Amino acid sequence: MMPPAAIHPSHQPEAWFTLIALALLALLWLALLALPPIFPPSSLPLQIGLETLGIVFATLIFAVAWSAPSASTSRNACILAGTFLGVALLSFSHLLSLPGMPGIVTPGSFEKAINFWLAAQLLAASGLLAALWLPWQQASLSQRWPKLLAVLALVAAIHAWLLWAPHTVPRTYIEGVGPTPVKQALEALLVGLYLLVVLRLVWLWRRPRAFNVGGLLGAAAAMAMGVALFAQYAGANELFSVCDHLFHLLPYLFLYRALFVETLLTPHQALQARTLELEQARANLEREHLRLQNALDASQIEISERKQAQAEREALTRQLSDLAANVPGVLFSYLHGPDGGHHCDYLSQRAEAVCGVARGLLQVDVSHLMARLRTRDRLRLMRAMAEAELLGGPVHTTFRLPHPERGLRWIEISAQPHHQPGGGVLWHGYAQDVTRAHTDQEWLRLSDKVFEASQSGIFVTDARRRLVKVNPAFTEITGYPPDEVLGRSPKLLGSGQHDPQFFTRMLDTLAQHGRWQGEVWNRRRSGELYAQWLAASCIRNESSEITHYLAVFTDISGLKAHEQQLDHLANHDMLTGLPNRRLLRDRLQQAIAYSQRNGSGLAVAVLDLDGFKPVNDAHGHAVGDKLLAEVALRLREVVRADETVARLGGDEFVLLFRENHGPLPLERVLQTVQEPIWVNGLSLRVGASVGLSRLRADNASVEQLLQEADQAMYQAKSAGRNRCVTYNPSASKQERAEAAAGAATRAPALPHNGETPP
Repeated sequence: MMPPAAIHPSHQPEAWFTLIALALLALLWLALLALPPIFPPSSLPLQIGLETLGIVFATLIFAVAWSAPSASTSRNACILAGTFLGVALLSFSHLLSLPGMPGIVTPGSFEKAINFWLAAQLLAASGLLAALWLPWQQASLSQRWPKLLAVLALVAAIHAWLLWAPHTVPRTYIEGVGPTPVKQALEALLVGLYLLVVLRLVWLWRRPRAFNVGGLLGAAAAMAMGVALFAQYAGANELFSVCDHLFHLLPYLFLYRALFVETLLTPHQALQARTLELEQARANLEREHLRLQNALDASQIEISERKQAQAEREALTRQLSDLAANVPGVLFSYLHGPDGGHHCDYLSQRAEAVCGVARGLLQVDVSHLMARLRTRDRLRLMRAMAEAELLGGPVHTTFRLPHPERGLRWIEISAQPHHQPGGGVLWHGYAQDVTRAHTDQEWLRLSDKVFEASQSGIFVTDARRRLVKVNPAFTEITGYPPDEVLGRSPKLLGSGQHDPQFFTRMLDTLAQHGRWQGEVWNRRRSGELYAQWLAASCIRNESSEITHYLAVFTDISGLKAHEQQLDHLANHDMLTGLPNRRLLRDRLQQAIAYSQRNGSGLAVAVLDLDGFKPVNDAHGHAVGDKLLAEVALRLREVVRADETVARLGGDEFVLLFRENHGPLPLERVLQTVQEPIWVNGLSLRVGASVGLSRLRADNASVEQLLQEADQAMYQAKSAGRNRCVTYNPSASKQERAEAAAGAATRAPALPHNGETPP
């Protein structure tokens, strides 16, 4: 069964498909009209899904028509592209205007959604009419933009009217009443416009094919049925409204297929056919060239006949040259004579540009080219050609050629030998400069080697951040082999130490600046936490779209541990592990600031051991050091967790108390120091003299508090040792001077810069 004879033969391959599809749609349409009104419980999710698909296909229609090469894009396709970009934007606003969706400018409502839907349909119908009534002709790049900008300006004006001046828009739907006459009139107008498009396309079906009429006719007819169906609904949740979205999704499929075939598939098929014709023409020319050459050598003909044959040969040669001029490489016919001579019967015009040798010299003697080759390349080329001559097969090889202007080039040659009746071999072949491809391959091989040999972990993800490649260092650091991570998200390495905002900021920085680096905590396959320094970059294509992410990381766990160790050594006494002068100064400054803010008490005690020097002199420094370590351990047990015990040096310690915990444990301090200390089987005893200073308004500095406590400690020693003395700010100047002089002879003051004096 064939399509009607009225349809032009050029349209018949697609006519039956369109007619059958429309017949099925018409049956569905009639069945829906026969159904009573149905109120689904909630069709909004389904409508949103269908509307989203419609927006996607409308955008694809624009993308296909707009991104096609200018040589295959018609003015009419550009009009359709701009039209359906506008339809996609209006449909998106229609989707956001549905009740339950986040409103734009004004709250969503059925009437607002209907207004955007009517605007989108009027724009689609108008665009189809404009595209079909204008002659179908090519459009240059400069002719595309005005049409697109005009459509975008119209869409912007419609949004401005419907969003910022809704009170001026005629009512199309009244809650509780239903559609208004305005809406019904516009729907009738839309049906009429689409039917006018259908009639125009039916008329164009009778004429020779300029574009895919069947696809556009199917789209227009389906749109008309969708509008007519939508006009039947009485409420926003009826089945007609849901089916209307389906009837407006199908036309997009018709249009997308029609534009894809016209702008991409058909030109591609034509290009393939033309390429095949050129290849066949080239083969025919070569065979004709060989036939004429053999005829000239073998036949004894009249001079007039020889001239005629020469003319034919020259004509064919010119035709071959014209074809060869458009080839990026060099076409050649090379004769290796029985006497050992070699010359080129034919060389295309790009020979000198590719080889760096004058075309005329090469035609006379190919040795001008062979002399430029390196010895190894020349021998390999000659051996490959000798083997091909012997076996009768083609030769395909690559060699290096020093070019006088462009440096060392890589030349690829493909040729087929033909043994001549009179001896010798005639080669027909093609040579091209493949330096860039060779360099790219070398860089790829080098990149792979660097990737595999890198001591830093490297991984690559796709645009969806799924792992596509990891190097051996990645496995060594994380413990995950490639088969366990490829295709998965890098989140499997997550440690839970970072909040989601950390990774959101990382991705935002990558999107804005193309790179990010910083410290990240991850977890190995064994469950061990480790720190790494991560440098990430995004890789974009020619359209500036992110296609991959590249990350290089280094395990810095050892460095972090070393830093912590150095920090501990810089702030703690090596013998006792107590805070040293540097850390004491910092904690004392913080404690003073806290007490001033909260009005809490603060006390500083300086403790100096009594009787330590005789023990140290009698038993040696090793025993003395162990005694100091035991005293430090006992002092830690006396103070609370939020209080501080520090060692200033020698046998002098500082205790930092917060007086909001009750009475100070100074008696316990004296008692615990006096208890026997066993070191290497020896029972040793020492005492302690303690000086105490409390924070006041006039001594709120680190130096003043320590100086007062040191003076009080000196008074304790002067008063008989093994006791605690509290600094008295009311003491006479002479008493304070004597105490200060005694303290000054014992130990240097705490340095202002927080560093331990030498």
